[in-house]
Amino acid sequence: MFHGYLEDLCYTPKTLKANETVKNGALGDILWVRARETHPGPHSDWFWNPELSGGGAIGQFEVSWCFRGGMDLRDEVMGVEGTIFLNHFLRTGFEVYTAVGEGDYIAEKAESATGWLFPVGDE
Repeated sequence: MFHGYLEDLCYTPKTLKANETVKNGALGDILWVRARETHPGPHSDWFWNPELSGGGAIGQFEVSWCFRGGMDLRDEVMGVEGTIFLNHFLRTGFEVYTAVGEGDYIAEKAESATGWLFPVGDE
């Protein structure tokens, strides 16, 4: 359900915990899933030359959006009982809203198991 560079991001603690949160029912029935991967493109000059790359950056828009300012890699999952936002590069990058909870440990000193939660994947 969540995406990421297959060699590492799909196995990060927050992604694994997000998968468990979904499996534990905290979001209820899933309505939709959205993923975003953007970056400024490769470092190689050939990529920006349409004669060498077969179309240049415009040919990559179906795969990655050009984004200045680094990398933006997010996953969102919406369910009837809650939402998960994963941002693989900011803060803890793991935000969950759940109306029903999941009956599992959230984070140290978490005062509630429902509402907006900010779990730590590898606590």
